[in-house]
Amino acid sequence: MKLTEERKTKLNALIRTLLHNGKNEIVFKKKDNSVRVIRCTLDYDIIPTEYHPKQDDSKLLTEKETKTPSYIRVFDTEINAWRSIITVNSMLYEEILRLV
Repeated sequence: MKLTEERKTKLNALIRTLLHNGKNEIVFKKKDNSVRVIRCTLDYDIIPTEYHPKQDDSKLLTEKETKTPSYIRVFDTEINAWRSIITVNSMLYEEILRLV
């Protein structure tokens, strides 16, 4: 299934909303086509205080991430570190449906 840019943006907003509510598991394909599972959140009640951003979340993104709306900076709850994931472009349709 090919998504339009508008649908990618809407889906990305939905994923961000879900990530702000508890822990989530996202399955996605990496650039090398390997499949990765990340247990993550954007819920600051779950993220340890010492890992809260010291500045606006948008400033945590690299220039490439800022130009690509499908990037989301998430907190990996298994390794206690921030990670960037590509949500829509690299996710399989079945994986997206599990989120909604």
